[in-house]
Amino acid sequence: MARRVIARQGLFDKRNSANAVNIIAAWQGAAGRGWARHGVARQGKELFFLGDKRMAKSGLFQKSADTSIVENRLRKTVVGEVVTYGELTTLLGRDSRDFCRSNINSARRSLELESIFFDAITGEGLRRLTESEAVTQTAPSYVSRAKSAAQRGMRVLSHVDFAGLDDATKRHHLSTSAQLGVIGLFASNKAANRIESKVSETSSAIAIGETLKLFGG
Repeated sequence: MARRVIARQGLFDKRNSANAVNIIAAWQGAAGRGWARHGVARQGKELFFLGDKRMAKSGLFQKSADTSIVENRLRKTVVGEVVTYGELTTLLGRDSRDFCRSNINSARRSLELESIFFDAITGEGLRRLTESEAVTQTAPSYVSRAKSAAQRGMRVLSHVDFAGLDDATKRHHLSTSAQLGVIGLFASNKAANRIESKVSETSSAIAIGETLKLFGG
């Protein structure tokens, strides 16, 4: 159920106005991607927060009812079971893909703390993974994302007129380029194979210093 924030023009009261203004400002500024991408829908002069975060009496953010519904349903699954978006839509009373992505993502993050992992099946729903699948599929996907993000950052820097920068900005350019280069190096398949060869020699986690030594650090 959508949580109505006290935002109707002219209806702020002394107790709630400060919190309402603060939370609206925070949502407006979030990542600069607009209201719809952050769980907020407009209806006339009213604002309805549809995402995971709502203001509690203590001033802290708490889990929304929709997120709890999704989380409780996913928690009841067994390995290999698929919870369809259609089922989540029925449970939530509105299209789960159009309006509840933030709730679904929050529920998944919360369940990871309980060692419950899911993979999103495009157009279908969420499939519960084994812990082995979480290691071999889910976690490596973040490495791939980091590599792609680093490559995009390097592309931006490569199209900057370096000679036209002042000295301070040149230093920032070079340091950022070095950081992105390291991320790209460590996220490559070649790096993964080199690290795995070291892992085969031990059953414990490898210290960062030891990892760097594999690359001449």
